[in-house]
Amino acid sequence: MNEFLRTLKVLLISPPAHSIVKQVIGTAAPPLGLAYLASIARDLGCDVKIVDSLAEDLTFEDVKGKISKFYPDLVGVTATTSMIYEAYDVAALVKEVNPDAMVVIGGPHATFMASEILRECKHIDVVVRGEGELTFRELLMKLMKADRDLRGILGITYRVDDKVRENPPRPLIRNLDDVPLPAYDLLPMDKYRVGKLKFGAIMTSRGCPYTCVFCSSSLQFGKKWRAHGVERVLEELRI
Repeated sequence: MNEFLRTLKVLLISPPAHSIVKQVIGTAAPPLGLAYLASIARDLGCDVKIVDSLAEDLTFEDVKGKISKFYPDLVGVTATTSMIYEAYDVAALVKEVNPDAMVVIGGPHATFMASEILRECKHIDVVVRGEGELTFRELLMKLMKADRDLRGILGITYRVDDKVRENPPRPLIRNLDDVPLPAYDLLPMDKYRVGKLKFGAIMTSRGCPYTCVFCSSSLQFGKKWRAHGVERVLEELRI
């Protein structure tokens, strides 16, 4: 790695929240989105950790303790609509511990409500819209160079001097096999159980040609179906 690039400490958090899924079946699914981003960060040489509050039954005080102990340069938070306010609370904890840390949020809610998020939560610096892997990579590379000029990064909405700026959208990833394997080793895989049965999650494709009113897939990942290659899927299943 070039000498002018500094090593970043990156913390990726799924916030504490009430989960109907966990209430019914006793567990929540692994946050694959965070695992993909963790692989991107690790490939760049970052020191990266994932905190899955749902799986580990963490409180906000627990999360604050992990933030304080790791003291990250950047924190990424994922959130659906039902847990957006818990994500705001996590962002506030980050700024309380390290006001200079950059707080980034992504996920379905963030994709469609980017400007509203920045207006509602002063503690969030950047919203990543749509597929986040390439956008997150560019964002990390900027910070590794101590460069906070984000004007050239596609797919983000961000705050500059209390004003919200929205960059153009990022084109969808053509070849999904270019995305590194999720960092399953950074997740508490032993926590994902239904009874005594351990389970995992895998994403073999993205995009959907349909427009079901209850689903965000075609809006977030496009209407063109894109799939991983067979060998890539088999490789991931072997992990």
